[in-house]
Amino acid sequence: MLDKVLYFILSNFPLCMCILSLLIALTSHNKFNQRFFACLLFFAVGLGGVWGFIMHAFFDSVASNNIGWKASPFEFEVALANLALGVAGIIAAFANWAYRAGVVTVTTVFLWGAATGHIYQIIISGNFNPGNAGTILWTDILIPLLMLILLPLTYPKKNDSIIYY
Repeated sequence: MLDKVLYFILSNFPLCMCILSLLIALTSHNKFNQRFFACLLFFAVGLGGVWGFIMHAFFDSVASNNIGWKASPFEFEVALANLALGVAGIIAAFANWAYRAGVVTVTTVFLWGAATGHIYQIIISGNFNPGNAGTILWTDILIPLLMLILLPLTYPKKNDSIIYY
C-alpha cells in the first residue's frame, strides 16, 4: 500500500504539490491568497523544480521513457533548467513581490512552453505517455495560471505586509 502511495506521489509530484499548497493555505485563518501564492512558489515551483532536476539528472532513462522520449544528453540541460526554477521558487516563497513576479514570469514561460511541446507531441506523434499527456500536462498549464491570478491579488497595498511562507 505504501509503495503505491509513494509511486503515485512521485509520478504526480507537481499535482501533489499543488494540492499540498491548497491544503496549507486553507488552514490559514487569514490572507488565503498570499499564503496560497507563497506555498505554490515553495512547493509547486520550488520542490517541483528540484523533483524535475532529480528525475532528469539522475533517473533520466525513467523520465525519458515516461515522457515517450529516447534518452538524450539534452535531458541534463532540462534538469538544470528545472533546478534553476526550483531554487528560484524556494527563494521566492520568502522574497518580496517584485522577485515573485519575476519568478512567475520565468515559470510561466517555461511551463507553458513545456505544455505547448506536450500538446504538439500529442497532435504530431500521438504521444499519450503519462509523462507527456498525463497530469504533468495539466499542471504545466495550471501552476502558471494560478500564479498569474494570485500575482495581482497579492500586490502589496500601502502599509500591507506580504505573507512569506
